[in-house]
Amino acid sequence: MGDRLARYHKVSQMAPQVDSEQAALDFLARFKTILLDCDGVLWSGAELLPYIKETLELFREENKKLFFITNNGSKSRDQYQKKFKAFGIEVSKDEIIPVSYAAADYLQYEHPDVKKAFVVGSQGLCDELQEHGIHTLGGASEEYDRNFIFSEADFLKVETDPQVKAVVCGWDLNFTFSKLCTASLYLQKNPGCLFIATNEDCYDKLLDRTIPGNGCLVQCIQASVSQKPIVVGKPACWLSSRLISRYGLDPNETIMIGDRLDTDIMFGKNAGISTALVLTGCTSPDDLDELIDCSNKPDYILPSLGTLVQLMRMQDSLELIAGLEPAEKRTKVEAKL
Repeated sequence: MGDRLARYHKVSQMAPQVDSEQAALDFLARFKTILLDCDGVLWSGAELLPYIKETLELFREENKKLFFITNNGSKSRDQYQKKFKAFGIEVSKDEIIPVSYAAADYLQYEHPDVKKAFVVGSQGLCDELQEHGIHTLGGASEEYDRNFIFSEADFLKVETDPQVKAVVCGWDLNFTFSKLCTASLYLQKNPGCLFIATNEDCYDKLLDRTIPGNGCLVQCIQASVSQKPIVVGKPACWLSSRLISRYGLDPNETIMIGDRLDTDIMFGKNAGISTALVLTGCTSPDDLDELIDCSNKPDYILPSLGTLVQLMRMQDSLELIAGLEPAEKRTKVEAKL
């Protein structure tokens, strides 16, 4: 316990801690736009983390512009909207930015000539591509969810569709040798075929272990053709540039809040915006040693996103005990400061 406190104190000298009501008020007053990672920040698997609903309500009360940016591209925006609703949280479709959507938006915006793509990934990724006018092959279709290449002779029989102009790789729980071979063939045989990766996360943390991520699949395809992918998810710069230009965001008044140094915090740094690390996901209090020698340090550290509303509630409780009137829901943060 003493070692952990010593590490926490050392890290606190490198990044401000949001650990008081005034620190929470200062934090809220500084930023007009808040970019939020999802898993490990808002929820853990199927469980909403404590005080998340109340914190998001606080952001709404303070008229913050919110975007929910996740490197999990297995779901579409419609599916994520349903997940939020199941937690009792109302979020507009335009506020949800999964990398499945980012891949489709990238192709439509940067390469409008691409009308057909071969997909390594889930139905959610296919849905987003199709919504953007891009026909898909592969993905979660029955044809590709089973292995059909068992020999070199089988491989030589595979024919490619000349209309496919992109291979899009997202996390695929049914990744097979046949999908690898087919993706590789399109990149070999179709002139100018683009290789798009939703993200390059090599793992995700699940309790006491890590599960291989999309980066493992991307590396398989990349190694087979020696072609680097165009990455659209965090921490790549394309997504942040697109968000800033599309929605007119001011980088000086924008913050990225996430649980991973290599994606969320780096994404913010690459975009020139502020960053906050929460310790409820891939980075936990036990990982503070990693922060001490890290060159990619966050601007703030929060034990959890729910810490913000907890700190303000704690101050209200102290005022009630002292016989004072709570600060009227803290009024407006900007008016208070």
